Amino acid sequence: MIIEFSRHAIQRMTERQVSKREVQNALINPDKLTEKSGNFLSIKLRMNGHLLLVSYKITEDIVKVITVIDTSKINKYLNP
Repeated sequence: MIIEFSRHAIQRMTERQVSKREVQNALINPDKLTEKSGNFLSIKLRMNGHLLLVSYKITEDIVKVITVIDTSKINKYLNP
């Protein structure tokens, strides 16, 4: 699997101190995965008690990460 990061995703990862390894882990082993109109949202619990949300698209063999969000709103995303 080839993972590409948009400029926006890289900027958000830097701002939120999220590593590429964390994003890869969320993509490979999500705690929850949703799909809407061809866009995917992978949700993974982080070590700091927050959630890591990774929005991405898949085209052929390429996963394009659109944005990365770190949130403390666990119940909103894991227990709707």
